[in-house]
Amino acid sequence: MPFYLANNNQQKYFWGLTGLLSLCISLSFFLRQPALIYIPFGVLAVLFVLFYDIRVLFFLLLFFIPFSIEYGVTQTLSTDLPDEPMMVSLAGCILLYIAYKPSNVTGFVKHPLVQLIFLQLIWLVVTVLFSYDKVVSFKYTLAKSWYVLAFVFGTFMLVRQKRDFVWLGLSLCIPMLVIMTWALYNHAFAGFSFEEANHVIQPFFRNHVNYSSLLVCIVPVLLLFYRFVQPPYRKILKIIIILTLAGVVLSYARGAWLALVTGAVVAFFIRKKMIRKVLITATITVLAFVGLLTVNDNYAKFAPNFNKTIFHSNFGDHIVATYQLTDVSNAERFYRWIAGVRMSVEEPITGYGPNNFYNHYKQYADPRFKTWVSDNEDHSSVHNYFLLLLIEQGIPGMLLFYALLFTMFLYVQKLYHRIKDDFYKQVTLAIGAILGMITTVNMLSDLIETDKIGGLFYICVGLLIVIDSKTSGEKNELPVN
Repeated sequence: MPFYLANNNQQKYFWGLTGLLSLCISLSFFLRQPALIYIPFGVLAVLFVLFYDIRVLFFLLLFFIPFSIEYGVTQTLSTDLPDEPMMVSLAGCILLYIAYKPSNVTGFVKHPLVQLIFLQLIWLVVTVLFSYDKVVSFKYTLAKSWYVLAFVFGTFMLVRQKRDFVWLGLSLCIPMLVIMTWALYNHAFAGFSFEEANHVIQPFFRNHVNYSSLLVCIVPVLLLFYRFVQPPYRKILKIIIILTLAGVVLSYARGAWLALVTGAVVAFFIRKKMIRKVLITATITVLAFVGLLTVNDNYAKFAPNFNKTIFHSNFGDHIVATYQLTDVSNAERFYRWIAGVRMSVEEPITGYGPNNFYNHYKQYADPRFKTWVSDNEDHSSVHNYFLLLLIEQGIPGMLLFYALLFTMFLYVQKLYHRIKDDFYKQVTLAIGAILGMITTVNMLSDLIETDKIGGLFYICVGLLIVIDSKTSGEKNELPVN
């Protein structure tokens, strides 16, 4: 199959802005002027005004996601620049388009995945009404609305042809590969030390966990390019894939390593049409494990020694501490998880309201699990997305997200065994692998709330709907479990 790229003005805009961005990034580092990075964003705005091509805005939004940085507007309000203003702009354009031609999205809004998202948003509004801090929760709800509009609606409306899928893949991979190259370059001067893993990816990622989580998710996309690219380019792609895997390893993020394995395992079970059984088994296993920990306060047996829970500058010691449960990051997770479970018992239905975990969790924490980082100066969250939803949106909020995720996996399997077109078939399988990776990292973090992983998750939702609509006329030759 040929390498799908349209020979039109979009290529000129894309590569021109890519070159400009690369130049501005280089100058920003050498001149120590981060503001130079946002020059391409201004150029993009001019192009959009002049040519009214909404696809330019969409693909540039994807391109800027890895480069975006957190910016504190006030003590209680922060944003991601430049991608969040771009999301708001794209969401506004989409709303205008829907108002102008509502018939074009009638079938889309009836799709089960979209209806589940609508149910999530409706329940989100309900939890805001009962929130402990309604202003904070309302800001969260606004942000969630433009995430859905920009990434789910935007993907469905603007990714319609095979070349669009290729543009989407390039828009995600190229900037991430640029950052990875920069990180490896900086890391090399530090001897690839574990202690420097958080520093070499600044200012684009808060820490090595966020960086590695997005980096590992582009591996299935690179494998897709390798499968369909013309033979002369495969050697180059093979080198890029090897370097990307090295980048994942040298990120020293255990969650990303596990996610890489999970992605491969999920793809295997999708091919074998076993994903439903695997999901049910995994759910029962997790519930049984949680039940065992809570019976007779068995979780107390894992209480750490305050003086032994330390951050290890040597990665070997870090791994040993992981399975001995003396690593500070694992001990701190137990501290917050216990507090989170206790909070959920207090407000099981509507929760504490979106974005309200940090202000309330310490009074529910078990002091036996306290570590030297429990002051939580970074205001980070509970480090498990499912538990975060249970705390802030109650049991219905968690179950709605679980239903969405479960349904997405089932759709991946259904589409993979229904589709005859090899391109869409393999794209579907890659989406399944990425979903497996995203699920894994969110068992140990809450990255759906970030622009980088959250954006990718909602893009996967939109892509599944696009592929389903484009291949719905094909005859289903294989039974689907």
